[in-house]
Amino acid sequence: MKIGIQSNLWSDDVHRTDMPRLLSEIAQAGFDGIEIGYHRLEGFEQPESFLKMVQQEDLHVSGIHTLGKFYFDEDTDYLERAAAFAQTVQTRFVLVSGEQGEKNQDELQVIADVLNKSGEICQKAGLTYCYHNHWWEIQNDQNELRTICQLTDPSLVSLCLDIGWVERSGASVVQVVGDFIDRIRYFHLKDTRDERFVDLGEGTLDFPAWLNVIGDPSTFYLTHERDEVLPDALDSATRSRTYLRSLGL
Repeated sequence: MKIGIQSNLWSDDVHRTDMPRLLSEIAQAGFDGIEIGYHRLEGFEQPESFLKMVQQEDLHVSGIHTLGKFYFDEDTDYLERAAAFAQTVQTRFVLVSGEQGEKNQDELQVIADVLNKSGEICQKAGLTYCYHNHWWEIQNDQNELRTICQLTDPSLVSLCLDIGWVERSGASVVQVVGDFIDRIRYFHLKDTRDERFVDLGEGTLDFPAWLNVIGDPSTFYLTHERDEVLPDALDSATRSRTYLRSLGL
């Protein structure tokens, strides 16, 4: 099956000056696709040039990750630009990360309204729009994530469940996956131990139990993500891909 990797293992300098090296190392590590933040791509005036570099390594674009800072400004122009880029580089997914901080019901309603509008923009472009969680959506019995799901249209807003952040929050990955399985289209796979991220299989997350809950993994898109820059990005990526192969992925 096809599995991607988020490019944030590699430094900003590599993103800016040596994208061919970054893509080559993703391919060498054994991944099939690259997920990349849209903020890293706005310098690419021609998305076709980025797609060509990706395809030269026999890769595809797993997804374009956007930021949630536009919520309260209701700035859908940003999302329209990202969706147009995503459509051109032939990905299926646009992801959005939320902003940390306590939110009241009115603020969550504003966020949900913008997510619905953004999901509609993506749907018209043939894309799937996925909300990506961190720990704060999972705390307090998943209150923030539950509310966002309740206030958004499931035909417009799906979930990218980051199971590493679920684990870091102290919640049960098995329970949270089971609770939200009908909204999940995409998983971020990361591992954690002692409040730090580690290569897959080296932390506390029970990946076999996660696999048992999701059933057929090909139903979802899977992407490895480790939320830090490493000088040995290729080695780390390779170790994590090797672990996923040991699980049959």
